[in-house]
Amino acid sequence: MENVTTIDYNLSNRFLYDEWIHAAYLNYSKSFGTIEFQLGLRAETTTLKGAQLGNVEQPGSEFSRTYHNLFPTFCVVAFG
Repeated sequence: MENVTTIDYNLSNRFLYDEWIHAAYLNYSKSFGTIEFQLGLRAETTTLKGAQLGNVEQPGSEFSRTYHNLFPTFCVVAFG
């Protein structure tokens, strides 16, 4: 008996994926004597697309998603 490789289409696939991230930053700082405050905000939009390519036994599928996030920051530094 020879070793023969057979494709298992239930376990075989090809997946394509793309992701785009766009971000903007705002920063503000203010000093009061020996104390410095800093506020920041990062706004982010992410768009992604994926495709599960089908084969002779399994159908293909696609998805896409866009979502938005805000990431605030706050920092206090005392000098001296």
